[in-house]
Amino acid sequence: MLRTIRKYAAQATYAVENKVITAALENAIKATIYMSAVGAESGGCAVAHAIHNGMTLVHDLHGAQHGEKVVFGLFTQLVMEVTSVEEIDEVVDIPIAVGLPLTLEDLGVKSFIEDEWRKVAEAACEKNDTIHNMPFTVTSELV
Repeated sequence: MLRTIRKYAAQATYAVENKVITAALENAIKATIYMSAVGAESGGCAVAHAIHNGMTLVHDLHGAQHGEKVVFGLFTQLVMEVTSVEEIDEVVDIPIAVGLPLTLEDLGVKSFIEDEWRKVAEAACEKNDTIHNMPFTVTSELV
């Protein structure tokens, strides 16, 4: 499914922007729905969504969309899992292809305030958050 999304992401985005239904759009939608369901059931985006939850505390990010913050959290998760550069490169192609923000600056953060981001990490690690679905212990210091 990831290959399907990688293959059709840019074409699907173009179709949406031009308000047309194409095979690429349909394939991307089906793959996205499938991966969302599988990911939700397996806890596969545990860090990604917890980071999103913490990022809601940052005023500069109030204009960022849910999915944009989750993508940032996904890359945080990949780093925490010590994912290879090659694998990260495969994943990063997707948000690049569809024009999603990748950096805090892209998301609208004007300045990095360490105390603010410490609170993000602490919120991401709250007792019942999804971050604790990881197969290793995650602390705010690790985040």
